[in-house]
Amino acid sequence: MPSLMPCRGARPPCQAVASWVGVRLSLVAFALSIVGAAWTSEVLASDPPPVAVPPKEVVRKVSGPAATMAASPDGEWLAVAGIASEVVLFSTKTDRRSVVAQGDAKGLIWRNLVFTGDSAFFAIEPYPADSGACVVDVIDVTRAQKTFSIDCSSAPQDRARQLSEVAPGPRGSQLLVRRFRVTESWDARKAERTSSETYAGDAYHVHRSGNPETVLEDRGREIVLVGAATSRDRWRIDATTEVAAPKGHKLEDAVHDRHASIAGVTTDGRLLVLLWHWQRGPKGHDSLGEVRQVAVYSMWDGKVAWTRESSAGGVRAIAAGDGFVAIAAGDTVEFLEAATGKARGTVAVASGTGMIVPAHDGRAIWVNTLDGQILKVAPPSARK
Repeated sequence: MPSLMPCRGARPPCQAVASWVGVRLSLVAFALSIVGAAWTSEVLASDPPPVAVPPKEVVRKVSGPAATMAASPDGEWLAVAGIASEVVLFSTKTDRRSVVAQGDAKGLIWRNLVFTGDSAFFAIEPYPADSGACVVDVIDVTRAQKTFSIDCSSAPQDRARQLSEVAPGPRGSQLLVRRFRVTESWDARKAERTSSETYAGDAYHVHRSGNPETVLEDRGREIVLVGAATSRDRWRIDATTEVAAPKGHKLEDAVHDRHASIAGVTTDGRLLVLLWHWQRGPKGHDSLGEVRQVAVYSMWDGKVAWTRESSAGGVRAIAAGDGFVAIAAGDTVEFLEAATGKARGTVAVASGTGMIVPAHDGRAIWVNTLDGQILKVAPPSARK
């Protein structure tokens, strides 16, 4: 039987030939690897922008566009409330889906959805459009059911019936329920109020600043950073002076129509993101128009870092994350560098974008599409 290794035991010349052939084959393989890498690089460079798709193994969906949405601090849960529809609790790790409250087709609006710091409970406000009632429902996450409700409409002032914010407290299952000049602290686990305090100020809405020593107050035409303990103003952003009027409008004609809303604070707590709205129609018209500008400010001194006018289709939602600002408009989500406003990349959403919120660690966002899907989208890598 012929030998499969003809050079075994052979003289040096045969070994030299085998070595020569081996070297040549190695060079050919190296050249092919370079050509393959170049071809792969060229194909990837010409690929279209990434498209957001739901994971094949888990499809998270509600009955339509979301009215409010939040991720739990531990990253295990996502709560979504549709417009005049159910409130659904999703597991982010499994296919668990629990309906914790039913909607109402008669104008019910869900809002102020927030988890407690220990992720064991979340609160949500069912706001009847045809009454001034103020109620906050508290949901046990493990049991996926309501445990109790907070009546926040008992104060004598009419404005106190309008809830400003529900926020997680500094400890465990604590909830802070804020309305005009009143802050109540509730223990969600014990279902009891632990304190009630009044404070000076004239805020329509109060937001977390990322720093436990301060809070952000939305006072209508100005945004103010306030000391949580002293209630003293640290800095303010005045709607009458900070942002130029839209193209084709005079500032003196448009200033009464301008309004800023707080979109969020970056994960590191250094930058504040605002949406500037412009009212459509003549003077005195009550409704706000489309968002015209996105503006980012330093949380240190309230100075503007950059601004950007919205696209023709307007901005549907915006979220601040870990070093990025995400803007949902039409059927795309655009990611910008938070510090500079430079483009970082765009992700296409086939069925159209609705609400977006940052994930628990700020490294991605949750996107609610117009047909009710819930997608998790990470920002594209920064361009070099």
